[in-house]
Amino acid sequence: MVKQDIRNEIEEVSKSYGFDPNLIESFVITESSGNPLATRYEPAFYRTYILPMLHHNAVTVEEAKNRATSWGLMQIMGQVARELGFKDSFHELLIPGIGLFWSCKHLNNKFKKYGDHGLDYVIASYNAGSPRKNAKGVFYNQGYVDKVKKSLKQITA
Repeated sequence: MVKQDIRNEIEEVSKSYGFDPNLIESFVITESSGNPLATRYEPAFYRTYILPMLHHNAVTVEEAKNRATSWGLMQIMGQVARELGFKDSFHELLIPGIGLFWSCKHLNNKFKKYGDHGLDYVIASYNAGSPRKNAKGVFYNQGYVDKVKKSLKQITA
């Protein structure tokens, strides 16, 4: 469970997207353990997606590093936030209402794209960009999917 002030922010943002606040809280617990100041630099993401932009002088070094960092309660990637239209300082994503807004906007896009396939597809895609499965039909990030669902089950019990 998250602190009440975080839960209040989750409920507010969830309303605007029509999400079950418990689902959003389960992402928050999984991604940041409820820490609104959580950040995580993703070097593999940087090398694969951001470094080419830097080589073409499309972004500054600082912008590049921030785009390859996940931010806030739901650990939205800086690059994803930019793609969704976020134009402010990345540190603003650490403000619970702002970070949740952009994270839920991203999640909403995943529901639109994969929701017809079920919640597991949406969860997997939120974490990995797309819901890829291995030859056995298991998501490559099945552990993440299971963790979000376990958290959701605990919250709703």
